[in-house]
Amino acid sequence: MGTYDAKLGLTDLSSEALAEKGENHANMCTGLAWLTLPAGFLTSLSSECANLRVLDQEVLFFGGKVKFEAKRVSERKVKSFIKELWGFVTAQADGELQKILDTGFEARSKGSPVETLDMPEGLKYIYNGVTGEFEVRWGRVKNAINFKVSINTGDPLNEKEWVVVGYTSKARFTVNGQESGKFVYVRVQAQGRKGLKSQVSQTLRGLAA
Repeated sequence: MGTYDAKLGLTDLSSEALAEKGENHANMCTGLAWLTLPAGFLTSLSSECANLRVLDQEVLFFGGKVKFEAKRVSERKVKSFIKELWGFVTAQADGELQKILDTGFEARSKGSPVETLDMPEGLKYIYNGVTGEFEVRWGRVKNAINFKVSINTGDPLNEKEWVVVGYTSKARFTVNGQESGKFVYVRVQAQGRKGLKSQVSQTLRGLAA
């Protein structure tokens, strides 16, 4: 059995077609047990698609530079959502054709696979002043599509105490919901296509505000 990549499919889409594509992805991805997304991600995608539809109609019937620019901004937001969703799907579908199709993306046969991913390095603690939060940043990893972020509020040497708190396609993540003034250990793992994973990063200790 071959493996597959999800096709992004954003080339030459009208505003209406772009909104329809985003709404279709949101509907098809809702309830997929194997797909982990940030809280509220699909709701935000649907909301922005609805906003784009309204702006598209306003430009069509009323015109105006301000309305036109607002529509362009909305188009960029919808495309950004779809690109981020594509990253999550590609990293978590493990190259399985049906999983990719279940999300609304088209699929294509995969070429020569990347065999290894470098470990995320350069983890930095960023104090953001928000109660119960802090930010973590790290260096980008070539061929990584996603990053899995885990925390440990106890003994970092005890593997059973590590808990996955989220996935991100960016080289940064905000850890929230923590006890103020308490140290939290964080580590990151890069993920690529077909389930490829890097070694887990070195452990960083952060302090929730």
